[in-house]
Amino acid sequence: MRHFGVLFALEELSVLLVAADVAVPEHLSDVLTGDTCDGDNADSLSLRQLRGELRLRAADTRDAAAADERAQMQGLNACDVSTWPDRDHGIVCGHCKVLVDRFDSYYGTCDAYCANVGRRCTGAWEEHDDNCDVKHEMTCSQHLPSSDAICECGAPLSQVPYTCGGNAHGKQCRFPFRYKGVTYSECTGVDHWSPWCSTDYEYTGTWASCDCGEAPPLAPTPVPKDDVWLERSLVADEGHNVGDHLHTDLGTCKHLCMASPYCKSFAWTDGWGSQCHLKNRAVTANDAANHGAHAEAYRTFYLATQVACESP
Repeated sequence: MRHFGVLFALEELSVLLVAADVAVPEHLSDVLTGDTCDGDNADSLSLRQLRGELRLRAADTRDAAAADERAQMQGLNACDVSTWPDRDHGIVCGHCKVLVDRFDSYYGTCDAYCANVGRRCTGAWEEHDDNCDVKHEMTCSQHLPSSDAICECGAPLSQVPYTCGGNAHGKQCRFPFRYKGVTYSECTGVDHWSPWCSTDYEYTGTWASCDCGEAPPLAPTPVPKDDVWLERSLVADEGHNVGDHLHTDLGTCKHLCMASPYCKSFAWTDGWGSQCHLKNRAVTANDAANHGAHAEAYRTFYLATQVACESP
């Protein structure tokens, strides 16, 4: 009975060590494998078999958990890229990740491309030689003077909250994500004073705030060319506001103005989180400048004369 109790205790200890994936001390390893048992080959063989079986079970459990996490991630973000438009030569670079054609002439940003397929952008890259080789990473709202770019689109727009702040530079939440061993399928307040999310499946320090209010509208299908804008100092008479957008880069602000039947010019600054203010007044180079306190931070952008005349 005493010998059985020792064997049982060793078995329990082995289970704990294997489950925790902890290295077994050498002297204990000898006991568990039966190398120090004298004259009891039956017990020694049983322990060796037990330890091997436990290790196999632990490995199977870890593999099953990893497979389940992958399935969960793909289930939430399941997409059929075969229906996505403008895939350059039909190239797919990964899960929900494609090589986009007509990038600079039609879409302008990966934000706009992903919105076209009803999804939030989760990654953008400049490609190399019309394939999936990455030249460098971009932000989802970044413009690129290239006919091709790699865009990765995440969950449907209705499932992904608008994000701001943090250190993700405009990246959207990636659901599910793992933080400290726990899987989250929505924003969490753990270890932070307001809801936040990771922009990578395994949290590596890149995060965004989810407490941002309503998202600004995504840029609609952009105009074919982006050289119709003239830039000058902030004008004194800007007209009336027809739209204010925070966390909006210059290229997106241009597209938003072009898409509005009321916008004739806009004021933009990369300060205070990049602010875009659409105006209804057609500005000219001869308009008086604004010399107010914040005038130097802003620039006025207005349409070239021939384009302004063609706009509704």
